[in-house]
Amino acid sequence: MSYFQNSRPTYYLYKNFTLITTLTYLQSYYFSWHSKMQLLSNKYIALGFVGLGLAGYLSYKAPKQIEANRNYSFIDIQSSLNYDNIPPGIKNNSNWCFVNSVLQALASQPSFIDYLFRLINYFTSKLTKDMQICIELANILKLELISYTKQPIQPDPLIYLLQEDQNYLFFQEQQDCNELFNLLMKHVENAEKHIRQSYQVMFSREKMNLRNPFQFFTRIQIYCQQCKQKYSIKIESNYVLYLQIGGSIQDSLIKFESTQYIDDFACIYCSVNKLQSQAQNKNFQKYINHDDEAIQILDRIIRDQKLRLNSKNFIVKRRVERRSILIAFPDTLCAYINRLEYINGYPVKSQIPFHLASQIPLELENKNLNLSAVICHQGYAEFGHYFCFRRLFSCNINNLLEAEQEYIKGSWFFISDDNVERCDEPAQCQAAIVFYDSYIQLTDKS
Repeated sequence: MSYFQNSRPTYYLYKNFTLITTLTYLQSYYFSWHSKMQLLSNKYIALGFVGLGLAGYLSYKAPKQIEANRNYSFIDIQSSLNYDNIPPGIKNNSNWCFVNSVLQALASQPSFIDYLFRLINYFTSKLTKDMQICIELANILKLELISYTKQPIQPDPLIYLLQEDQNYLFFQEQQDCNELFNLLMKHVENAEKHIRQSYQVMFSREKMNLRNPFQFFTRIQIYCQQCKQKYSIKIESNYVLYLQIGGSIQDSLIKFESTQYIDDFACIYCSVNKLQSQAQNKNFQKYINHDDEAIQILDRIIRDQKLRLNSKNFIVKRRVERRSILIAFPDTLCAYINRLEYINGYPVKSQIPFHLASQIPLELENKNLNLSAVICHQGYAEFGHYFCFRRLFSCNINNLLEAEQEYIKGSWFFISDDNVERCDEPAQCQAAIVFYDSYIQLTDKS
């Protein structure tokens, strides 16, 4: 099928071209009165454009609908996994190095692949856009796992679907890997929500046994130095742990949970107390909800108490201590290393090397996570190139029916688009995103 038959922009051009050229013909027929020769010329030119538009419109063939109920079973393909296999690269058609690096990194996360395949098996014949994206993502990961061809994978079907959610230029210019990863996780989350809503009568969460291994929860804790109140303002669900650049992942995690000081934070308790003193000392403590901001709580009090006051006049900003605390840890960690700092209003990328210490497992809530992939950025804040280091894995065939699978370390590869080379385990690099997966009783085969 040709590009003109598949390209949505070209299709819409053809679709509208017929109307435009027809109007051109009518305009030339009725308003070109300068000379009969000019009228005749315009008429045939317009008819030519009409024919071209009709030909393009009629020759367009809609892309084949993605089929549902395909057999995506991680157990079925585990016997085909080989830690000595050379994975295929991914074709870079238009500044897609950030896409290719994320896809390669995901292909080294067995917990996520297992989750994605099990999610797809719940899909019915009526596929939403989010489900189609999940299927195309699974197709690429499946090829990365069992393909023995040296031909690079074409990511076009997945990107065409993602383009409908983003500006067309998003995939024509280099973007941040973090943005694309979050975009993919958003579509996967929407697909899971749709499945849960459809099966909520038939299945419970335990029976479906679906949980994205990247998902974790953080709690933001606030301590006001004026009123001495300590409270949690919100619990957030995330897929990426945002870390400041440090010497290693351990150093960055320490910075993540360290105390930060904010000078102009709108304290909930101080603001409510100010309004309470203005309203003849009525007790408004029952309105305090840590999930809302101070302005929302004040608005609710004023509305319920029918007070003729402006909530903005009672906002009290204090110096507070702020801490981010991990309360539900992920099974597979995706950590974004922030390398940007602003100097005189301009972004500058830090060139500090990141020590991976990949031989030492990362301990999170009694879980041993092992380095599985690293996405690196070479260049500056405005431009550069993304590439990936990833570890292959194979499965312990002896425990395929166990509740927790065992994954065996494979070889490391350096992958830059369609260039794939075997390499040693990386010790330090210009890391942008690091991935750790939860291997169990890992036997080193590197």
